[in-house]
Parts: sequence; C-alpha cells; structure tokens
Amino acid sequence: MKNTKIEPLADAVKQFEYWRTTRTKRGPIPTELLELAKSLKTQYGITKIARALKVNCTQLKNHLSSTTILSEPFIECPVQPPLTLASAHGISLSFHCKNGLPVTLNGLQASDIASIIAIFMGENMPCFN
Repeated sequence: MKNTKIEPLADAVKQFEYWRTTRTKRGPIPTELLELAKSLKTQYGITKIARALKVNCTQLKNHLSSTTILSEPFIECPVQPPLTLASAHGISLSFHCKNGLPVTLNGLQASDIASIIAIFMGENMPCFN
C-alpha cells in the first residue's frame, strides 16, 4: 500500500507556493509561514528548508533564530436565535484556514451553521489549530 502521508517539508513547500501565487503584492513572508519553517528546523536544517522553500538562507536563519510569540487570533462566533435566512440553494460559508487555504461549504441550512462552526473549532481540526 502506498503511503499517502505528506512529508512536513513538502507540505510547507505547497503552502509557500500557494502564498506566492495568491499574494497581491510583494512583501514580507507571513508570520504563520515563518513559524511553519521554524517548526521544521530540527528535522531538516535551515539550508535544506531554505532551498526547498526558495528563500534566502541568511534571512531565513535570522528569522528562525529570533523568538516570536504568536497570539492566537480571536474569532467571535456568537450563537443567536435560529436564523431566518432562506435560499433555494442554501447558505454558503467561506473562510481561510490557518495555513491560508480557502474553504467553502455550500448548501447549508441556517440550523447547521452553529454546529459546523463548533466542529471546525474543535481540537482535532488542523485547519484552525
């Protein structure tokens, strides 16, 4: 059986490529991507990471050696009385995961929204944790 688990470095490469193709202007690498690279440091080494991610090795080394504390963004999802939205095609819920990938759920009913948010905010959802 073929192993379908994505290597952490290959996953990081995909996330950096996605960021490069979707950014609207040149600018610094997002903190989330730098933290992703930092998490790979002990497993792969800075030189290998820099080559794979196509970034300057010295700049990456400087970023990775600095200590940064990320604060988790606050996401408010107030639960209100049942919604009275009506649509022949249901409700669409769109958001971006922590890794920057977009997610869209179509055809939802108003009564589904609160439980879907609870599922996605749960401990086992890598999209947000």
